[in-house]
Amino acid sequence: MASEGQTASDLCLEAAEKLLKELGWEKEDVDCLLFVSHSPDYRYPATACILQGKLGLSQECMSFDISLGCSGWVYGLTVAGSLVTSGKFKKALLLTGDVTTSSKSKKDRTTYPLFGDAGSAVDSGSDSPGGVSWSGMPECTSLTLSRFEMYPGNTRI
Repeated sequence: MASEGQTASDLCLEAAEKLLKELGWEKEDVDCLLFVSHSPDYRYPATACILQGKLGLSQECMSFDISLGCSGWVYGLTVAGSLVTSGKFKKALLLTGDVTTSSKSKKDRTTYPLFGDAGSAVDSGSDSPGGVSWSGMPECTSLTLSRFEMYPGNTRI
């Protein structure tokens, strides 16, 4: 479970730093960053742009959010892979994360045990061994999607 005040971008930042170190990528060489979440830090600006700054990526790095839940990682990986294979980008980071347990009721036993707080980082780069590398934060707990109410949670809205 994410700590109080910890957001999806916080978890993804840690995963991204770890992945960049493992890959030996220079931060200025990352030319595309995608952030996928249904619990972004803010409505505006895009959380990807905030992560771009926190990671110290180049000002020329294209950064944008994809607002999706369950299917988001697959869509994000497809978009990142497509951007790299187009030849326009060489090194892309896909950051996927959600922190929703703090905004959901632990009393909801039907869905709360099914979901969790997590952040992951995947690279899609023309020089990546095997095409894809992964680094994730394994802390997973629960959330519920059965209510449309918003409780005070770990967003910075």
